[in-house]
Amino acid sequence: MKEMYKLKYHLEPVSGWMNDPNGLVEKDGKYHIYYQYSYEPEGGLKYWKQFTTKDFLHYQDEGIALSPDHPHDQGGAYSGCCFNDHGLLRYFYTGNVKLPGDYDYINAGREHNVMIVDSQDGLVLDHKEVVLYNKDYPQNMSCHVRDPYVYENDGMYYMVLGARTLDSHGCVILYSSKDLKKWDYMKTVDYHKPFGYMWECPNYLSFEKKKFLFCCPQGLESHNYDYEAIYQNGYFPLTTDLEKDCVLEDFIEFDHGFDIYAQQFFKDEKGRMIMAGWMGLPDIDYTNPTVEEGRQHAFTLFREITEHEGRLYQFPIEEYKSLREEKKEVQGTSLTMNTSCFECHITDLPQSFKLHLRGVNMNYEDGLLTIDMNKSGSGRGVKHIKIPKMNNMTLFSDTSSLELFINDGAYAFTTRIYNNSDTIEIISNIEIDMTAYQLKAIDLEPAK
Repeated sequence: MKEMYKLKYHLEPVSGWMNDPNGLVEKDGKYHIYYQYSYEPEGGLKYWKQFTTKDFLHYQDEGIALSPDHPHDQGGAYSGCCFNDHGLLRYFYTGNVKLPGDYDYINAGREHNVMIVDSQDGLVLDHKEVVLYNKDYPQNMSCHVRDPYVYENDGMYYMVLGARTLDSHGCVILYSSKDLKKWDYMKTVDYHKPFGYMWECPNYLSFEKKKFLFCCPQGLESHNYDYEAIYQNGYFPLTTDLEKDCVLEDFIEFDHGFDIYAQQFFKDEKGRMIMAGWMGLPDIDYTNPTVEEGRQHAFTLFREITEHEGRLYQFPIEEYKSLREEKKEVQGTSLTMNTSCFECHITDLPQSFKLHLRGVNMNYEDGLLTIDMNKSGSGRGVKHIKIPKMNNMTLFSDTSSLELFINDGAYAFTTRIYNNSDTIEIISNIEIDMTAYQLKAIDLEPAK
C-alpha cells in the first residue's frame, strides 16, 4: 500500500491508533516517550507503547510497555505520568474498569483507579499496585477521575487528578504523600465559575516567576472566536503554588488548532521544560485518511516551553535544526519548495496580509487571524486566533501536518492536512521576508 500521508519527522505508530503522550521522562541521557495505543486504527483497548531516543533524531520503537492485564485496569491502561524517584522510575496511571450492567458510566458503573508501576530502566515496568480507588475520591465526584500528574515540592509529593463532579463541573483534585504510596486528599481546585464539565490531562508547571495549571477542559461553549475546538487545551496562571491557597486566574488557550490535545510536560536533564501533544482530538466530526493506511494520529513536534510576562510560550526544540537541508531565502510574494517537508520563517509581518499554502488560506486583519482549511482539511473548516499584533510566524510542514508558531511561540496552531504534493508554493498578497529549509526525515528503528 502506498503511504501518501506517512509523516517524515513526526512520531506516529507504524499501525494502529495513538492518542495521549504518557510518562514522558529522561533518564541517563535517554528519553522515554510513552503513549496511549490501540491495535485498531480507529481505537480500542488501551495499552502504553513506547519510543526511546537520545537526540530526537534517531528513535527506537520499543513496543508495548504496559498492558491492561490487572483486575483494576482490565478496561484499559489509561493516561498517566512518570516520576523519577532518585533513579527509580515510578509511573502513575489510570486503571479503567467498566462494570457489566445498565450504567451511564459517568456517575456509576466505572472504576478509575490510580495505579503505580516501577522500572529501573524504563523498559520493563512491573510491580503493579492500586494507590487510589473510586472510594478514595470526594463524595461529590463522578466516576470520571483520571490522568494523574505527580510532582514534588519542599520534600512532599503531590498528585493532581482531572475530574468531573456529580453535577458536571470540571475541576482538579489534589492529593499529598510522603512516600508516593499512601495518598491523602488535600483539596479540590476549580475556577470561580462553571468552566466545562470535565478537566482532563492536568499538568502543573512551576517557573521561577509564575506557576500554571494546565488542563484540557471539555464542555466549553464557543464565544467570540474563543474555544472553537470541540475540546480545549490551555492553562490557568496561578497566584501561588498549587498546593497552597492559590487562585486560578483567567484561562488562556494554548494551541488553537484542529488537532491538538492531552499535552504532557516534563523537565529534561538539561533543565528544559519540554512538551509533546497528541496531534488529534477525541469526538471530532472530521476525518483522517491515514485510517485507510492502517494507522491514525501522531505526536506533535516536541516543544520547549518558556514563561514570559505571565504567559507560556512554545517553540520546537533546537534538535530539529539538525534536520535542515536546502535553504531558500526570498523577499517577495512567493516561495516554492520541492517538498512538503519544510520549515519557513516569515518576519516583519504587516498588520494586514493574506497567505496561501497547501490549500490553506490565511487572512490577518484587525487583530484576527482566520485560517480556512476547507480545501485540504478532510472536513476541517475555519478557525480564528485573536492576535493584537502579528510580528512573525514560523511554519513546520510535514506530509500530512502543519504547525504554526506566531510571535516567537506566543500563539500556536496545530493541524493535520491532506493536500500532499511534491511542490509547495507559499503565496502572499504583499511582499514579505521568507527563509525556508527543506527538512529530512527522522530515523525510526522498528520494534524488535
